[in-house]
Amino acid sequence: MQEQGRIIVDRKSFLTGLKLVRHAVAKKDSRPFLNGIDIYSNINGTIDIVGADGLRFGMYTMPAVIEGRFSGIFPLDLILKLKGIEKKEITISIPMPISGLSIARINGEGIELIAGQYPNWRKLIPAEFTHKATFITKGLKVALEAVKVVAKESSGAVGLETTEGNTLKILAGFEDERIIREIPAQVENPGKIAIHWRNLRDALKTGASTISFNGLSDECVLTGVVGLIEVIKPMYMD
Repeated sequence: MQEQGRIIVDRKSFLTGLKLVRHAVAKKDSRPFLNGIDIYSNINGTIDIVGADGLRFGMYTMPAVIEGRFSGIFPLDLILKLKGIEKKEITISIPMPISGLSIARINGEGIELIAGQYPNWRKLIPAEFTHKATFITKGLKVALEAVKVVAKESSGAVGLETTEGNTLKILAGFEDERIIREIPAQVENPGKIAIHWRNLRDALKTGASTISFNGLSDECVLTGVVGLIEVIKPMYMD
């Protein structure tokens, strides 16, 4: 069968990307947006894994072996299918559509793709991140544990704010409850952002000690942590 495109990826890294963006994937009641994960190939030997629901956007970029043009929107149960595969590398291929039905094959097992196309979120992504903070990973882990309790009660977002005094502030608020923690950090170009607490937690698990970001406006922020770009709109802090 003729293929439209195929990718070969490290299973563990691919699962990491899926988990980082899945909180932003539209649910079935989000009518204007597709409730699936968009995966497509770039010309530089990487793939983008994308979730979007109109208020949140998450994109994880990772290396892959790419053959042809790969692009498809997968249901969320893709994560469950990958958990059952024990091989280190997995191959995902997308045959040419037959009678309007598009099926992807993961190591030979079929999974139906979701028809449609995501909005063009690429226009929101800047060429570079202009703010940066370097910190001791353990210190931010402890601070996150304190504020995530409140974050989990609301949107899941925590605020990160850097100052010229080389301080990184992490905060979360819900109704009348608000928790703030501060840790020392080396700051370049102070600013503030919002990021989902799970994504920050998972990034810190990898040993990440720097966060780079670019605040575009009062209503939209982007974060970049170990291959992740996240948009949360509107901005969840003051």
